[in-house]
Amino acid sequence: MAPSLSPGEFSRESQTGLVSAFAQVALFENVKVRPLAIEKLTHVLSLCGEATGVATGARSSPAHSSLLLPVLKAAVPVAYALTEEARLEVRAPLLRCAQTLHALLGSALWEEKVCMQFHLSSQQVAKLKLTLGVSA
Repeated sequence: MAPSLSPGEFSRESQTGLVSAFAQVALFENVKVRPLAIEKLTHVLSLCGEATGVATGARSSPAHSSLLLPVLKAAVPVAYALTEEARLEVRAPLLRCAQTLHALLGSALWEEKVCMQFHLSSQQVAKLKLTLGVSA
C-alpha cells in the first residue's frame, strides 16, 4: 500500500514534481487514461493548496497566488485544454481541475505573462472565464 501524503509533508519540490508529471499525462495521454490522470492532478492541486494554507473553496489572495503560481504553472495548460475538449468523459474532469486551479490561483490563471508563456489567445482566456462563470 502506497503511503499517503499529508499536506504538512508535501514539500515544494514534491508539489512541483507531481503537478508537472500529472499535467503531462493529463494533456498528452490517450483518452482512456486522461480522465483518471486529470482527477489525480486535481487531487494533487488541492493538496498543494492545503500545504500552503489556501482552501480550494475560498478566493485566493494575490499573496497566495504568487506563492502557488510557480508550483502550479505546469497545470495551467490543462485548465485551458477545457476550452478545446469535446469528449464528455474528459471534459467533466477538466472542468473540476480548472475550477480547482481558479480557486487556488484566482486571476493569476489569466495573467498576461502566463498566457504569453503558454501561447494562449485572448479567445481561449475569454472562453475559460465564461465556462468558469468569471466576469470579464
